[in-house]
Amino acid sequence: MARSADQLIRDAARSLAAVRVGNPRFEAELLLAHALRRPRIFLFTHPEYAPAGAERSRFDELLGRRLSGEPLQYVLGTAQFRELTLKVEPGVLIPRSETELLVDIAWRALLRRRPDQGAAAPSSPDARRGGWSGPRPEARHDAPSTPRPWVIDVGVGSGAILLGLLYESAQALTPDPSPCWFRPLGIDVSPVALRLTAENARLNGLPRPHLACGDLLAPVDPERPVAAIVSNPPYIATGEMPELPPEIREHEPPVALHGGPDGLAVIRELLDQALGFVARGTLLCIEIGATQEEAVSRELTRCGLRGIAEIHPDLAGRPRVVCVDPGRGGR
Repeated sequence: MARSADQLIRDAARSLAAVRVGNPRFEAELLLAHALRRPRIFLFTHPEYAPAGAERSRFDELLGRRLSGEPLQYVLGTAQFRELTLKVEPGVLIPRSETELLVDIAWRALLRRRPDQGAAAPSSPDARRGGWSGPRPEARHDAPSTPRPWVIDVGVGSGAILLGLLYESAQALTPDPSPCWFRPLGIDVSPVALRLTAENARLNGLPRPHLACGDLLAPVDPERPVAAIVSNPPYIATGEMPELPPEIREHEPPVALHGGPDGLAVIRELLDQALGFVARGTLLCIEIGATQEEAVSRELTRCGLRGIAEIHPDLAGRPRVVCVDPGRGGR
């Protein structure tokens, strides 16, 4: 006799608990709902439903993958990020809640760069330390023919950051969300990432961003206006890679995690490449590791950017996002 959905969930939850999955009952429900191709609420309203045939085979296959240590998001093929549902698969980093802070900070700073927002926000005393000598953005009165500036996501992955900003733009401009005031560009060395970003834009009803395959800012014309550069670069140090949880270490792409011997190799190179843009008023927002505040501060000082940079903590109080904003710089 075929077992009911409720029985399958209870058995699967016990198996998942045995391999120390954090929320075994919840994950068992998600896996079974995915196998049934039904919403999760179906399991609550029809606990007696007995999957059989192809449905049971799909569930057993999904459960086996999860028990082997494959991340739940890869098993389900999707990840939640803010208000977005994003397709993910091996080859792109699974978006995490810490990166949502990067979108929040970048979006608030970007709003000050909209053509109809006037002058940049006044500089703070902390921002003036360091003697930034670059230009300060003036109030903008762009003519309609002025090219829209780029917002560039370096290492776009599944598109989480760039599409998060596009979503915020659409909400801010409701009921007329088109056209967006900036031009979105996603850059990645992985063709898989570029394909998924395009698919995720379509699935979430957002404009398709421009996409370029390349390393860091190499594909960008340095003469084009750029409103912001955002990135969640690799920042795990070589010695820390073996200490990552197995489901990250063995399944997520090392190129999106490994930041070189000290974890700062990519961040350092990105800062150097972004200097010319920042000198012309471009915002730069980068996610960093929770233990990297001092080292990143030294790199910012080396580049002459510390006086216009702020390091924001995440919800746990750990340093997480560097925001370099020329509009807040001192004289």
